[in-house]
Amino acid sequence: MAPQGLGWASAMSADNEPMHPLDVIIEGWTQTCHDNIVGSSTMCVASLDEENGQLTYSNIGDGGILVMRNIDPDRAGYRQQNKEGEKMQIVFLSQQQLRGFNLPYQV
Repeated sequence: MAPQGLGWASAMSADNEPMHPLDVIIEGWTQTCHDNIVGSSTMCVASLDEENGQLTYSNIGDGGILVMRNIDPDRAGYRQQNKEGEKMQIVFLSQQQLRGFNLPYQV
């Protein structure tokens, strides 16, 4: 459970349903503005729906997500072997959001 009084918000909506990652970012921004907190930050919020096997994310700035999977070398054309001999494949890499070189978008 997240500490209370430190700007942590529940990731559950009023009807006790999980919030979309973008809604978490918006709620964090709204609460930060309401509390007159000064500063800026990049953010990446992700959620995994285990029931549907779906990853959802929202990203602002130069952070992001990288999704890798173990692969069957007999079924895949591309493979990358790590030190332990496992075969991994990058299946998704999010893009950075930059205004210019070394200048990421921030909230």
